[in-house]
Amino acid sequence: MPSKISTIFYIHDSNERLMQEYTVKEIMAVSRLDPNDATKIIYLKIKAFIPSDKNIETQIEDFERRM
Repeated sequence: MPSKISTIFYIHDSNERLMQEYTVKEIMAVSRLDPNDATKIIYLKIKAFIPSDKNIETQIEDFERRM
């Protein structure tokens, strides 16, 4: 079930598995529901399937790791 979500969140954990036709990225993210209340947060479990064929256009961008 494809969907489009626009939000700002922090990546808590991520891993990826290489398959024959695509890469599966599993991401655990944290997002604030209220900018004024730090206790109102939501955890998002995201799974993205990215085609291995670079000729297939996607809107999924790689992200950098910052510490």
